[in-house]
Amino acid sequence: MGAWGYGSFDNDTAGDMVAALTKHVTRVADGRKGGDYEMARVAAQFLLLAHGTDILGGPGLVDVIRALARMRSNVQYLISAREPKKLAAELEKELKAVMRRMRACRGCHRAEALDECKPLAKTACAVPVPKAAMSRKPNRNNLGLRPGQNRPKRRRR
Repeated sequence: MGAWGYGSFDNDTAGDMVAALTKHVTRVADGRKGGDYEMARVAAQFLLLAHGTDILGGPGLVDVIRALARMRSNVQYLISAREPKKLAAELEKELKAVMRRMRACRGCHRAEALDECKPLAKTACAVPVPKAAMSRKPNRNNLGLRPGQNRPKRRRR
């Protein structure tokens, strides 16, 4: 059965794209293997745009909140950034944008999704942000060298 309308999300191609993006967000939200945080963040932004736009109401935002909350509360993910505080601030900003969108949506109020999402967002934002990123200097461990093995010499130009 095909979907067709005049809106940008009222067609089969958009429906397929939203379904594929939802898989990335759900994988991270559920904590399954193969969940790519960066892909899920991008997908979350597209799903936020698509929410409430098509004939069926668009994608739900509960998994988006769950995925963003998981990312914000994952200290290892925050440390992997050069500036963990900036990454944490961006994730908090994204969480707040999704919560605003859910508050504005009548369907989300009826589904009582807000009651489930408020504590998730609050708990995730309460996780302390590490002060510094991981060391970027090359050492024996992050070069994959065994004890006693020397670092390869650089060629001079």
